[in-house]
Amino acid sequence: MNRHIKDKILKGITVLASSLSVLVFVFILGFVLIKGKNNLSIEMLKSDYWSENVLIKIKEPSNLDNYGFTFVDSFSLENDRKIEIIEVDERLEATSIKSEASMTLPTNVYIESIKINTEDGVINGGTVYGDDAASLQAKLALAKGDLEIYYKTKGGGIYGSLKATMILIGFSLLFAFPIGVFAAIYFNEIADNNRKTRFFRQLIDLLAGVPSIIFGLMGMVVLYPFVSVFTQNGQSILLGSLTMAVVLLPTIIKTTQEALIAVPDSYRQASLSLGASDAQTIFKVVLPSSISGLLSSLILSISRIIAESAALIFTMGSFVNDAPTYSQSATSLSVHIWSLLSHENPNMELAASIAIIILILVLGLNLSVRFLENILTRRKV
Repeated sequence: MNRHIKDKILKGITVLASSLSVLVFVFILGFVLIKGKNNLSIEMLKSDYWSENVLIKIKEPSNLDNYGFTFVDSFSLENDRKIEIIEVDERLEATSIKSEASMTLPTNVYIESIKINTEDGVINGGTVYGDDAASLQAKLALAKGDLEIYYKTKGGGIYGSLKATMILIGFSLLFAFPIGVFAAIYFNEIADNNRKTRFFRQLIDLLAGVPSIIFGLMGMVVLYPFVSVFTQNGQSILLGSLTMAVVLLPTIIKTTQEALIAVPDSYRQASLSLGASDAQTIFKVVLPSSISGLLSSLILSISRIIAESAALIFTMGSFVNDAPTYSQSATSLSVHIWSLLSHENPNMELAASIAIIILILVLGLNLSVRFLENILTRRKV
């Protein structure tokens, strides 16, 4: 076999490998988009995951048709069949049975059941009783007197998980990024290249390969006693942030070191020859020149936080919290996906919609950082 044939075979293997990689990526992306596009909406981002249950009484109107509200067949974010109220007359009078306070019947809520008084007695309708919009309308036409409506807000949203993810990113970077950058500066610019320094560098490489679930176990055993001073619960966003800070440190240190190594030595020598000290050279010459690598380190860190699930299940928990704070248990977007798929009836559609949100977040972060990098590069020029 001559060299020409060997070259063609090797080129063919590279083309085949790259094509397979693209096909796998397109397949995964297409699957997620097809499954999740129907549930994707602004409402999903703004609404809570847990539904609110409300029981109200509506007085029989004297001058309104259909008791002053209109409903249609609909589907929840979990793809369950529902009856949704889409229009309410402002003259309708409603009272909360729990607080006995006057209230307005909201739109975009699901009717679970209605207690209907008729001339022949009481009948019940709603989704609980197997009705659709048409059959419920037929029952409502027989109504005489007040109605009792039990409805639920839509739920199925990801506002709480989205907020928890943003808090997690903020705290994790606050703890990890400064420590990682300064550690990289020490190893690359200050420390002597001796056996001790090489040992610590190898240790950092080793930590980068440790499974994240082990970091989660470490967080529960080692970090929890310190975090419990600030929180009342065992699992919290703060504990998850500290754990993620430990997970991120090897990545931040290695990427920052690579950025510092890429800075030409002539920059350092020119700065020192002009009378600058070592610290001035590092922080006013070397570090600004490696801004591109630092931003790349930031992107990798944020992407790792968004994608992480195993360590956070231990430290943050898997219960979806619609109003999370740093001291409470909550779910990140990735853990929310795990929670949806770990039930007996996995909600693949909503999980795929959240996956699309994650992809959009990562893409937006990448574009934002690149845009910032271009601005800083132009200013330097």
